[in-house]
Amino acid sequence: MSPMNEWKRKLLHLVLGTILLILYAEGLVSATHLWFLAGIGALVSLGQYLSPLAAIAWFLDRFDREESIPGRGAITFIAGLAICALFPREIALAAMAMLVWGDGTAALVGTYVGQRRLWQGKTVEGSISFLLFGFAAAWAFVSTITAYSAAIVGTIVELIPLPKGSKWNPGDILDDNILVPLIVGIVLTLSTVFF
Repeated sequence: MSPMNEWKRKLLHLVLGTILLILYAEGLVSATHLWFLAGIGALVSLGQYLSPLAAIAWFLDRFDREESIPGRGAITFIAGLAICALFPREIALAAMAMLVWGDGTAALVGTYVGQRRLWQGKTVEGSISFLLFGFAAAWAFVSTITAYSAAIVGTIVELIPLPKGSKWNPGDILDDNILVPLIVGIVLTLSTVFF
């Protein structure tokens, strides 16, 4: 994917994610709505795979990575938000905010500013961005120590290289859009119990 497409893709991630976060916070969108959106995305992806439509192909050419599953990133992103919504409200909002802002800024900073490469395209600068933006976003909804604990764990999870096609990831379904909200939601839940 060209750097310009990655920029547009992550900008869409931030804008769409923030809109959905606000709608969820205001009670205008529920977990059911998010699962429905992810399901519609999966159906559109399947349709695009079987019989491509020009309008959807145009959109994917501009905003999607080249993958075997059309729109996979958007589908897993919406599914990740839906996973967040399975947790109690304040935890759901904090996990959503971390997914939107931590993950979104990590990719942008890592791609455009990152100098110190780690592995699989990850950079020190992108990881620091995830930690800082993820913490700040979650802090709007939970205590400082809870947000910080979740941001540290979220940063580590985002860094973990998940081998494609491995027994731990059959069909390449799991990615950071799924794992970060799930594990961060669990950490936030445990942190609210202890802190």
